[in-house]
Amino acid sequence: AFLNAHKQAPAGVMGNLYSKAKRAIVMRTIGQKTHKQNILPIRINELDAKIENRATTLDEKSPAVLKYRTPHFRATATVKFPALESGEHWKIG
Repeated sequence: AFLNAHKQAPAGVMGNLYSKAKRAIVMRTIGQKTHKQNILPIRINELDAKIENRATTLDEKSPAVLKYRTPHFRATATVKFPALESGEHWKIG
């Protein structure tokens, strides 16, 4: 369930977990209780994003299919977040 609209955190700090569809705090239900998933404070220490310096090319080898070959986009970030609770894990990517 998506509840409680919340203001956006300051730049460089992510506050609560937001849904992509709505700017709302994501709630999770465990048994009969609803817990706010608090992930404060996550800090972005370093962010790097690059796009290859080349134009988009058009591959017309097939008479039925056109393929657009676009420059590659690469991004990396160094983040710091609090210790995880026992049995908790995050997948980033």
